[in-house]
Amino acid sequence: MIDFAEKHGVRIHAFTRPGFFNHQDSDLMAVWPPLDSDDAKKHLRQMVISGATRLPRQDIECSIEDVVEVAMRALSPGINDPVTAINCIDNLSAAQRLLSARPWPDDVILDSKDERRIKINNTSYANVMNGAFNMLRRNTVASVAVTCRLLQAPQTIAQVTDELGRQAEITRHAEIIMRGADRADHDEQDTSDIRSCFDAVLKTFEQPRLA
Repeated sequence: MIDFAEKHGVRIHAFTRPGFFNHQDSDLMAVWPPLDSDDAKKHLRQMVISGATRLPRQDIECSIEDVVEVAMRALSPGINDPVTAINCIDNLSAAQRLLSARPWPDDVILDSKDERRIKINNTSYANVMNGAFNMLRRNTVASVAVTCRLLQAPQTIAQVTDELGRQAEITRHAEIIMRGADRADHDEQDTSDIRSCFDAVLKTFEQPRLA
């Protein structure tokens, strides 16, 4: 698409992104100046792939939600499989750790002459963190083992980033998990174990980051 925009001398603003649900009559993008060739318009439309099912290609939130879904089913009363849920949390934290160690993609794509050509609707670091942990923390309060592992995930992620915005997001999730645990009817020792996991997250920010 960047080659197309440069060739035709246009700028493209994408309103949607991979994985979004789009209504049949919704606008997907704006092009300026408008294309005056029907062949060019057809070519641009062919660059957009739509379907009834989300796919993980170019849609990181899709992959995360698939893992979260497995964990949620494992935590359901009919299954009650905390080991599987913990394995899912480990995989989510591993993915988040990789993302946290990398620069976030820019939402503006430049052409070969460094001119702004495409503005994309990029997801954010906060959205990815929310997708990985929001649903889980709301359904893990009853399990001390899963709650502790859910708090160990932010600790693992925090080891690889010194970016203040990401640190704030990691801390926010840890604090929300801890507040939920405080409201739960846990044994005193269980609450202490969960608190130790939370304190470990905060101490991680005081340590040198991993290269």
